[in-house]
Amino acid sequence: MKGESGFIFPVTLVMCAIIMHVLLYQVNVYMLEKRSMYEQEKLMMTESIIRVGITEFLRNDYEPITNQKIVFPYDEGTVTLLIEDYSQGISRISILATLKTGQERRAGFRFDWNEKTVEDYWEVSKRVTAILHYRIYGFWKNNHWTSIS
Repeated sequence: MKGESGFIFPVTLVMCAIIMHVLLYQVNVYMLEKRSMYEQEKLMMTESIIRVGITEFLRNDYEPITNQKIVFPYDEGTVTLLIEDYSQGISRISILATLKTGQERRAGFRFDWNEKTVEDYWEVSKRVTAILHYRIYGFWKNNHWTSIS
């Protein structure tokens, strides 16, 4: 009894620490994957309503009026198209898709009114890329997106 080293308690503590570390790591990986899937789902929803909004825009007959906003409401959110300019039968049109949960996605294209064709289509998420654009490069002006010319 005297002089016994008692190694079981320290070994038990080390084993519990290792199990807790592995458990916390697995929970962290799970939460990261869950957030990633949520963001992917919202990204796909915004892309989907953008495509539907463009299709509705192409089906209807609109006049090329500069700064005209065309809004398409959907169950998931809204799509707003802004005709930014009009020159020689071609307009630059920007799109803002906003989900009811707050996520946004911006897109834009050049539209040939005579041929009814979409050219130079682009999309940007409001995450890191958009932050770079409107904080560093200054492409976010006058409460609407202006594309690179």
